Amino acid sequence: MPTIEATTPKFDRVKTNAQTAKLILETKRLSHSYDHNIEQIQRHLDDCNYNPTIGLLARQEYIENTPKIFPGRFIRNKETLKSHPTFQYLNGILEDTLKKLYPKTKKIRQYIIQNNRIDLDYVTRAKGYNLIDKLKIFLR
Repeated sequence: MPTIEATTPKFDRVKTNAQTAKLILETKRLSHSYDHNIEQIQRHLDDCNYNPTIGLLARQEYIENTPKIFPGRFIRNKETLKSHPTFQYLNGILEDTLKKLYPKTKKIRQYIIQNNRIDLDYVTRAKGYNLIDKLKIFLR
């Protein structure tokens, strides 16, 4: 089945915000004071809150799966960000949203996203999972 390229303003904005968040996490020095860098990372969290599936796919593709130039700085900035009050608030909203939207399929969604079984840029026909595949996922 042919693929359809997903290019809409919403997709482009979400991708750009995720790429900007990764760039800031990797190259800037974050502090607890409110500054422009943390505001840009919050835009990515806002995308995740308004469009959870698209936001999490963008996070996985553009932040988590890309090679890091400065991995030590990336890890340090993520830890600094976790203790920031605004980030904690927005991340809590995201966790609550995910629990409400997908209570029974959380493990399957995480498996699909983390193992690159789905691509943000192209929509293809799903090949489906049989009962044995689903059991393997739940037993992990």
